[in-house]
Amino acid sequence: MATEAAPRPAWVRAFLLAGMLVTCTALFIWLLEETAERDTDAFDRAVLAWVTASRRPQLTTIATDLTALGSRTLLAIATLMVVALLWTGGRKLAALDTVVACTAAGAITRLVKILLARSRPPIETQLITTTGFSFPSGHVSGVTALLAATALHTIEAARSRAQRWILGLCYAVLILGVGWSRVYLGVHYPSDVAAGLCLGIGCSLASHGLLRTPRILRSVRTLLRRAA
Repeated sequence: MATEAAPRPAWVRAFLLAGMLVTCTALFIWLLEETAERDTDAFDRAVLAWVTASRRPQLTTIATDLTALGSRTLLAIATLMVVALLWTGGRKLAALDTVVACTAAGAITRLVKILLARSRPPIETQLITTTGFSFPSGHVSGVTALLAATALHTIEAARSRAQRWILGLCYAVLILGVGWSRVYLGVHYPSDVAAGLCLGIGCSLASHGLLRTPRILRSVRTLLRRAA
């Protein structure tokens, strides 16, 4: 019989989430500055060279399948499904959370790509054809924003500690798997992936917290009641 998970005090949860948001924001800004000054180039190239030398046919197949999870089409479908399930399940604020997090992650990713204009790894290292700039990884920021937002509404609702661990592990494996695939396939540097990870988590946490501030929460609830 599953052991019921003890509820965590609200202030403890809020403190932990705020700490994670500050950490992710700081890391993203640091990575942005370091990348803009080209201080990450040596590390990025060394890791990419090691990954390139370690490629195997089986790993290439896995990487290709994993990277598809972060494509715009699959992300749009997955986001629509998650939002629809949350909305029809009576969790309208959670559905709005997810939409805001994913939209913000996508918008910030595009803006930073344009402003920084970092070139992708050399074409000879790439196993798939892709276009656009490199920093941050849009696949990673998109997948992370969606899964992190989903995690905030499913892990806390789990009925046992085991369910929480299983859900958390599944989300983490998917996010890290997509990130690894982007480096393995030679279309992103490690710093691109790390920045995408920080951005996705940051957007999900910011959306989650912002929509629950008293004044905004009252406004959102009024809009949701009118939409019902």
